Amino acid sequence: MKSTVATYYSGSGYSSKAVDGDVTTEYVSYYSDRPWWSVDLEAHYVVKAIRVLPNEYYSRFRYISVFVGVTKVLGLSDLDTHMLVGEYVGPYTASLGWLEFNVNETACGRYVSLKGTSDYLHVYEVEVLV
Repeated sequence: MKSTVATYYSGSGYSSKAVDGDVTTEYVSYYSDRPWWSVDLEAHYVVKAIRVLPNEYYSRFRYISVFVGVTKVLGLSDLDTHMLVGEYVGPYTASLGWLEFNVNETACGRYVSLKGTSDYLHVYEVEVLV
């Protein structure tokens, strides 16, 4: 499993659950004014698309930014050097299913990250297509 890092998690909603291949488990951030989540792809890739499956019960999944970068993310300010590749205004509803962010072929990186501007991130799964 790829390594992940994020803002504090709530309960058993560890950040790694968003890349465990199981759409019944989820990463749940603790309350934050700008929650974030990041995965290390373990090598540099040209990223073609990023797919995100939010928790359908939380309309709080809104105002999300998606990034690709080459430097490790240890905190929110590290995203300042990463390329913004997508944005989602929301709010999310279950009828939308997976959200897909198609990426320009020039987006090469090792880290894929999500940043929210609302209070929580609830994510079942993130897939990176290279």
